[in-house]
Amino acid sequence: MNTKEIISYLSVKVALEHSSATWRDVAHRTGGLPVYQDMGGLLFLAGDGDVFGYDVAQGGWAPVTDGWRGAALRHAARLYQELAHLAPVRPPAAQDCSACAGSGTVVGVECARCFGAGWITSPSGSSE
Repeated sequence: MNTKEIISYLSVKVALEHSSATWRDVAHRTGGLPVYQDMGGLLFLAGDGDVFGYDVAQGGWAPVTDGWRGAALRHAARLYQELAHLAPVRPPAAQDCSACAGSGTVVGVECARCFGAGWITSPSGSSE
């Protein structure tokens, strides 16, 4: 199966079986694959692998192009081994994130500076 087929298959599975009603609803409404949710909203992958943010309160979604994109791809790879190839690879020039000392977490929570990558590639803190 190619990536599009895998995402489509997993989206249907989530829409039918996931324990979270929100994840089931988003998978059903968008045809995408939810991969991460916090107080700020939910991230999902579209069939082509693009990342979207879903506003649970408003019911709308928009493309994600910042550090959250990498976070969504990392989460997808962790949740579904079939999508492991989507995880961003640390570039040779990347530096350990100073906020989390390269661990990706701060006090057990995903690092807000590097979006859980453990590394940054630019002074602004991007991990993509």
